[in-house]
Amino acid sequence: MSQKLERRTFLKGTLAASTAIMLPMRAMASEPLKIGVVLPSPAADVGWSHTLLAGVDTVKKAYGDMLQVTVLENIAEGPDADRIANGLVADGNKVLLLGSFGYQNGGIQIAKRNPDVSVIHASGYLTEPNFSPFTAKYWQGTYLMGMAAASLTKSKKLGCVAAFAIPELITSINAFMLGARSVNPEIEMSVVWVNSWFDPASEQ
Repeated sequence: MSQKLERRTFLKGTLAASTAIMLPMRAMASEPLKIGVVLPSPAADVGWSHTLLAGVDTVKKAYGDMLQVTVLENIAEGPDADRIANGLVADGNKVLLLGSFGYQNGGIQIAKRNPDVSVIHASGYLTEPNFSPFTAKYWQGTYLMGMAAASLTKSKKLGCVAAFAIPELITSINAFMLGARSVNPEIEMSVVWVNSWFDPASEQ
């Protein structure tokens, strides 16, 4: 729960700050600021995309009719995501929120080609004057989860089902293991990569 709240706080602050920069220029205009949001999984899964969208909803409530937000869910990383994000820019969206690590390379190219568009990227590490990533301190929560798991296990063996081997997830997995071994140095852990952000069948 604490991780979800932290992610939401980051999104509220980041998107609100980017929006606030552009709102004074739009205050006298008749048209609202258009914001496009691209999410990697269904918002209804009550996970990553759901939490990102909760932050977007907070910004919408704060600025009301000054914003026009388009949300596109369950968009796979790769050429389709790039095409969809480019389409949002072509439709006049001046702020893009890209909600997945795998949107990074395509997103930064969009930012380079469109200096008048602000691109906010969930996770990642690349930056441009108009391309900014944001993240949260996930490892703090996963360290505590590791401590709890080590306190409960009788076999001294733990398991982790993970999406992709990206820096954020590797950091969280390492923190989980460090937390577990702070309780019991003999703990062992197995990691299974499903190579998907949303695949309930494989995750089970």
